[in-house]
Amino acid sequence: MPRPALLLLLPLLFLLAPAQAAEPLPTPEAFAEGKRRVEGFFPLLVDDDTAAVYLEIPAGRGDFIFQSSLPRGVGSNDLGLDRGQLHETRLVAFERIGRRV
Repeated sequence: MPRPALLLLLPLLFLLAPAQAAEPLPTPEAFAEGKRRVEGFFPLLVDDDTAAVYLEIPAGRGDFIFQSSLPRGVGSNDLGLDRGQLHETRLVAFERIGRRV
């Protein structure tokens, strides 16, 4: 089969694949059940059993400033990783796409 014909048939495989039923999302209260809550700028939910950490994003939080830094260096100026070094400041926001943020 010539390559262009194969490329035309490839999208058909996605159309013919069975659709997976989406499991409904749990309520925030149900999801937080059994997890330890840590307050902060963004509250955290910590699941000690699975060692998972979840970030709670309050509705309407909007944009926020993100500043990354390097509090400790490696002791070599050749690498350019000096302690106290600030990186770029960015204005960021969380966006939901499907079931992910």
